[in-house]
Amino acid sequence: MTTKKVNLISDKEHKELLKDLYFKSYSCHLSSKIKKIMSKIRTDTIYAYRYKGSVELELDVFPKIQPTCLGSSAMGINKEKLYEIFNK
Repeated sequence: MTTKKVNLISDKEHKELLKDLYFKSYSCHLSSKIKKIMSKIRTDTIYAYRYKGSVELELDVFPKIQPTCLGSSAMGINKEKLYEIFNK
């Protein structure tokens, strides 16, 4: 038996809902961390998203900074990118 995926909303609407949820919960889980991170900025600091999905949402979490992505397939981590960051 095969199952068929049923989309109740479009991908664009889904993306917007995720963005909305992310920013509504921002103050609960991320704002204090972002403030702390931004207070420790150095010119050689590398910022990264853990999951590919965060990059795909195009969140403007770090103003003036373009983070890299450490995400890999099946929610794994791209070890090569991670090692490259720490070996600089």
